[in-house]
Amino acid sequence: MRNLVKENQSNVKQKDMKVQQLENNLDEQEKKFSEDLAEKHQSWETQLKQVEAKCKQLGAEAEKSFGPDKKKLGDGCQAA
Repeated sequence: MRNLVKENQSNVKQKDMKVQQLENNLDEQEKKFSEDLAEKHQSWETQLKQVEAKCKQLGAEAEKSFGPDKKKLGDGCQAA
């Protein structure tokens, strides 16, 4: 009977350790996912700023070339 109790206690400890390990792995995955998401968000923001800057640059160049008549040019930057 005592051997059975010891065996059960050992099994419980092993399962507790596995559960703890799985919880730790999950925490690590959540942290990595959050970091990856933040990096991607920052990358998208950077790309958006670059596109906006290029749009403004092209708009300024077009205005210099064609004059300030926005009816002819349209204003693509305002649509974004």
